[in-house]
Amino acid sequence: LYILIPTLLLTACLKEEYVHNNFEEQLVVEGSIEQDGVAKVMLTLNMDFQEEMSEESLSDKIVKYAVVCVTDLDSNEKETLIGMIDKKYPTQYLYRGSRIVGRVGGRYRLDIEYSGRKWHATTTIPAPNDLYDIVTEPLYDSVFYRIKATIKPNAENLPYMIQCATAFTS
Repeated sequence: LYILIPTLLLTACLKEEYVHNNFEEQLVVEGSIEQDGVAKVMLTLNMDFQEEMSEESLSDKIVKYAVVCVTDLDSNEKETLIGMIDKKYPTQYLYRGSRIVGRVGGRYRLDIEYSGRKWHATTTIPAPNDLYDIVTEPLYDSVFYRIKATIKPNAENLPYMIQCATAFTS
């Protein structure tokens, strides 16, 4: 009896199937402009979690035929980014600028036109934060290290800490 009841419960749970009919394809934008760097933007389409994942289905989600522009809002200079293959990025395809270079305090607008729709976003490059302290400590038999950096935010006087763990080869 003790074996039969859990088996029946497990079987009942396995027979249920979740049906998701509300999937809507959306544009996924990952972009950056950093101090002394040019704008870089990767565009993909999201995927329904029930969709079979393969190399072909993933490559079909990379957006290669969009119009991507960056505007420096301080000088009103506008640049159309060029789509190119770059194997250093996850999608291996990105839109890259060449003329507009990021600077601290700069304000930028990103405009995207794809498949008859338009999107835009704005950003700024904040001043660098002061680093108060940085400490490393070994984890997991010295294969991984925790890096703790304490920085001072620009807008407030209270320090805060950022932590990450990584493996070092030497």
